[in-house]
Amino acid sequence: MSKPYTTLASLASHLRPCIPLLPALFAGCAGTQHPELSFVDTDVTNAESQYSSCVYSAVDRRVGSPAGADDIVAAAEGDCRPRYLEYAELVRAKSAAGADTQPEKQFANDRADGYLRSKQSELRKALQGRIALKALGGESKGVGRTP
Repeated sequence: MSKPYTTLASLASHLRPCIPLLPALFAGCAGTQHPELSFVDTDVTNAESQYSSCVYSAVDRRVGSPAGADDIVAAAEGDCRPRYLEYAELVRAKSAAGADTQPEKQFANDRADGYLRSKQSELRKALQGRIALKALGGESKGVGRTP
């Protein structure tokens, strides 16, 4: 029976031969599509892009106001609420496709809500960065805009 690893140095010396294999492991994982996002297709991507464009335009109209970045983003999201609701409805419908049982439907709903929260958080961060950049006068046309 081998003795347990007693020091970090001892553990590291035993793991050192595995280090060259890590890039191959990560490269193999990078190209795989997550099955939980299989519902994201061209329709979802287009709806997301339309909503994002709407919010970016609304932010651009308000960026000179004395309001803070959070208030500007919230107002822009309010302006584009109908587009967001269309986008969210499409995401939920695509996620629920093929869900027959109540647990499957619940999983599909949770998956869609998680996806939407993640995308909304990313968009808010990008919008706040855009507002900060414009406030500093450092933006030329198109810089900081993802759609």
